[in-house]
Amino acid sequence: MSINIERQLRQIRRFGTLARYIDTHLDDELTLAHLAEVASISRHRLDSGFHGYADETPMSRVWRLRLLRARQQIIAEPTRPLLEVAIDAGYGSAQAFSRAFRRLHAQMPSAFREQALATRPALRIETLPEMRTQCVPFSGQKVDMKHASDELRARAMACGMERDRRFGWAVNVEANLYAAASVHVDVEASLLHAPLGQKIAGLDEGRIAGGAYAVFRFHNDMPTPSAAVLTARIEEESGWRVKEGPWLRRCRNLQHLPSFLDRRFEIYIPVRAGRGKAAMSVQDFILER
Repeated sequence: MSINIERQLRQIRRFGTLARYIDTHLDDELTLAHLAEVASISRHRLDSGFHGYADETPMSRVWRLRLLRARQQIIAEPTRPLLEVAIDAGYGSAQAFSRAFRRLHAQMPSAFREQALATRPALRIETLPEMRTQCVPFSGQKVDMKHASDELRARAMACGMERDRRFGWAVNVEANLYAAASVHVDVEASLLHAPLGQKIAGLDEGRIAGGAYAVFRFHNDMPTPSAAVLTARIEEESGWRVKEGPWLRRCRNLQHLPSFLDRRFEIYIPVRAGRGKAAMSVQDFILER
């Protein structure tokens, strides 16, 4: 059965384009009227439509991302006066900034600054069952790879698939994780089959290989180390060894239209038990976020 996903793709592209505009214009004086003009839509339709799709209003996104950026600035420049950070974030006083920061991050910015923050991703060993997927294969330049995830999302939306059943993965990500925008990559944008409960028209069938994986969890404050660095950490810290097989990426973004400031994901690297050094214990895979 074929389905028409043009309406869903238009919505994804319109709101995705607006989200990226917000991401790159946080220093501008953004208003709902201005954003509606950018999106070529009325303010009411933008506010309700964007909220229905992204689970936040456009202006909520503006202030949330400004606070996320402030968090990064505090990490990068711990001696910088908080009033300067507050003004950069669009707040007129350190007190107003602190209250907003606490609502989002559950602590005051002064307490956050005093913490010793993790500077590299946490590592664990996890065993996955073999899992069927429904996927959109992509082969082309990395810069165009987003088309595959857009199609995947649009087809799920067209079928009325609830968001909390759409567990997003990408298969064969090692090459594209470090590739330049113009480099040719091959990857699958995938949803796990079992939680979907139905076949989505137009998607291919795929699978995620079961077995042991070294799992690194990343968030927006962390750079992505090279493959050599990740491999060395696995062998030195866990007692496991990297083996041949596709790397996986598991989406962990809390937001429906994630910004580069929202980055949350996990990289799964297939491994086998090493010899000699006691191996790190294995955790079972848990589907829920």
